[in-house]
Amino acid sequence: MSFSTDLRNGAAQIARDVLAVIGETWTYSNRGAAGISVYVEPGADSRDLARKMGLDDEQTARRLFIPYHTAVTFPPSNGIAIDDTLTQPTTNYIYFIKRWESDPTGAGFVVDTVREQVRRIGS
Repeated sequence: MSFSTDLRNGAAQIARDVLAVIGETWTYSNRGAAGISVYVEPGADSRDLARKMGLDDEQTARRLFIPYHTAVTFPPSNGIAIDDTLTQPTTNYIYFIKRWESDPTGAGFVVDTVREQVRRIGS
């Protein structure tokens, strides 16, 4: 491996270790594949972010940080896609991915999401 890959993997491992303690574990699903658990640093629900994303006033957006996960392969081999979902287990809200970019350290991704309007049945 190259030095930059080793550095990214080390930063991602530190981020995962920290989020394992202070973050949350959410379920990421893409294009019909079975969901995987990923550590997430969630930002607060934000109507300002929703407006910046061009959403209506009734929708809520949320920015998340997700580090690279090697054990469960995040990001997936076919990549992150618009409308992949992240489910917050404590509320059962489903967030749809609308934008993402590599974070400045290269340890993971900053993901902008939109929460679905209603909770899942049984929540």
